[in-house]
Amino acid sequence: KSKYNLELYKSIGKKYDYTGTLLFQLLYILTFRRIWLGRTGKKARRRYYCTELVADAINKVRGYFPQPWKVGPSTILKLGPLYYDVVFEGEYK
Repeated sequence: KSKYNLELYKSIGKKYDYTGTLLFQLLYILTFRRIWLGRTGKKARRRYYCTELVADAINKVRGYFPQPWKVGPSTILKLGPLYYDVVFEGEYK
């Protein structure tokens, strides 16, 4: 838990990746997750978008998402229960 908190703490003050969220993720989804034109590796860690930040922290702690810049919310929701205990099941309102 402390490693995860440390990774998230390191990201405080980084700018949000609007281009990655609005353009590159959209293109990635529309090409049926075949073509990624956005930043990768160290360049992708300069700016995060929401799920990329979570996936990168999980990857650094446990190594589950080797390409966190390609991970969307649906991937975390689908694969999360495989790695962690499910705390809540049901519909969020």
